[in-house]
Amino acid sequence: VAIADPGPRLTQQLDQLEKILAIAAEPVAVTLTSDAATEVTISQLGPLGTFNRKEVRLRPGRYLIMGSRDGRRHHLSAG
Repeated sequence: VAIADPGPRLTQQLDQLEKILAIAAEPVAVTLTSDAATEVTISQLGPLGTFNRKEVRLRPGRYLIMGSRDGRRHHLSAG
């Protein structure tokens, strides 16, 4: 919706919102550590397999990290 004459306060607020949205869309580096035997999966990203250390880039938000191996299953909510 376009406002014909937004005024200085609304213009400033819109500028701030634009900057915040740009920051929120920028992926962040996240380092995960595991035991190289657990299969790790991140919701919205998919399976990562097994590893000792892995860096992934995620957009800000909420994720569910799941680890599974024979006889065990773990969940970690992050965000």
